[in-house]
Amino acid sequence: MGYSLFNKFETQLFRYTEYEVRAYYALGLGLRETMVRELCLEKG
Repeated sequence: MGYSLFNKFETQLFRYTEYEVRAYYALGLGLRETMVRELCLEKG
């Protein structure tokens, strides 16, 4: 494969992984917060 091609692949892989992590935190944390809040209201 060679260093140059592997380096390009690795750079793109990390870029997409970063997008996934950002989306998880941007969307996931808000949804979990809402679920916990709703569950607490139902119990109370």
